[in-house]
Amino acid sequence: MKDLARILTYFAGVIVLGALLAPPLYWLGQALAARGVMTFLAETEFQKFFNRAVLIAAIALVWPMARWLRVDGWRGLGLDPDPRWWRRFLAGFAIAGLIVAAMAAVYVACGVYHWKKALPWGAVPAVLVSAICVGLLEEALFRGAIFGLFRRSMAPRAALFCVTFIFAAVHFLKPDESFAVPHVTWLSGFSLLPLMFHQFGEPMTLLAGFTTIFTLGWVVGAAT
Repeated sequence: MKDLARILTYFAGVIVLGALLAPPLYWLGQALAARGVMTFLAETEFQKFFNRAVLIAAIALVWPMARWLRVDGWRGLGLDPDPRWWRRFLAGFAIAGLIVAAMAAVYVACGVYHWKKALPWGAVPAVLVSAICVGLLEEALFRGAIFGLFRRSMAPRAALFCVTFIFAAVHFLKPDESFAVPHVTWLSGFSLLPLMFHQFGEPMTLLAGFTTIFTLGWVVGAAT
């Protein structure tokens, strides 16, 4: 129970630190855009900077949290180096890629989606970098650190359920993008906190999205 209380303290700290980091992260993005670097940041809403700030905060607080729980390295989280990691990485990437490609082909054939007239190839590098970075950070955080911390206090199945539930839930804890922050100040991140639960007011969307993300989280958690 003491470890679980500390884990809850960690999540509270992530929200507070994320709210504090969001404004300077936004100002940094605007400064880069003004100098011609990553100009798309000039049109990016403050809410998206808030989301990234929370992820940065979660990563930054993992090590202090691990030290607080007296975790000694990755082995203390139940993780060992995999001597065949590159083979499994390539196999997993190929399996996932083929399944997504097959699903996309079915959607296009059924008219659910259609190809754009002009394919935005110029956006591919930025999307690819974002997908790789966020994917590595989220998996290291949820399936690595948080899952390992929960397994110290729970049976593996119970820990898997809790971490997967949290993983699915946090994807719906996002500020309402329709809400415009007129002027970003040091406290603007805290003004978004009451808006983080707006998606829970759409039961069918929540059910469909939650079950999909929960299934994904369960599969990769079981693989870990």
